[in-house]
Amino acid sequence: MRWLLTNALAGGVQDFKTYLRLSAELQRIQMVGMSREQTLAMFINLYNALVIHAYIQIGPPTSAWKRRKFFHKAAYKIGGHTFSLNDIEHGILRGNRKQPMAFQRPFGPSDPRRVFSLPSVDPRIHFALVCGAKGCPPIKNYDHNNIDAELDDATIAFFEGECLLFPERHSVQLSMLLKWYRQDFGSTNEQILQWVARYLDPERRTTLEQMLAASESIKITYSEYDWTHNSKKSS
Repeated sequence: MRWLLTNALAGGVQDFKTYLRLSAELQRIQMVGMSREQTLAMFINLYNALVIHAYIQIGPPTSAWKRRKFFHKAAYKIGGHTFSLNDIEHGILRGNRKQPMAFQRPFGPSDPRRVFSLPSVDPRIHFALVCGAKGCPPIKNYDHNNIDAELDDATIAFFEGECLLFPERHSVQLSMLLKWYRQDFGSTNEQILQWVARYLDPERRTTLEQMLAASESIKITYSEYDWTHNSKKSS
């Protein structure tokens, strides 16, 4: 879907109308029996496509309150069920976990969409989902046949610029994503940094592992998230 939308934008208004017609066909998708790999790839791609689609139709959100509304309201009907951006991210891909600052899970016990939730969260999804802000990772298309290798690549690429090590200060600076979704990465700073180390280049991985071995308390700080939207006005 994201590939179709990108090509529709390149083709102009008529091709976008074709995309709108094709997106309506999502309601015919049969999701029962989908594998973990199929679920990951399909819903990551649909999330990214829906963000672009909503940016075009209703415009990018310009405040914190409008962002909350945007991710709650922008939705596709998929396989006969309505899924908002929040439903896709937190209900499906994060295994029906509460989103930051929320009081309840996206899908309640009787919600029929709950059966499509992944059994557990794969933290790498945070480096594949693109919310339209400049702080997001680059957008790409994911294939269920190669999803794990592609998620590895996306995570490695993200940490190339979003992990700064300061051995002399016993400190590491990470993206705000790891603060917002801390529970997805580990319950302690040590667990989070051990997870991050897997996706660093060999030199920085060695440095971080040495830092972890030398100190019981490494401070984690977080870079400011750039919410500037990654779009241009178009008619």
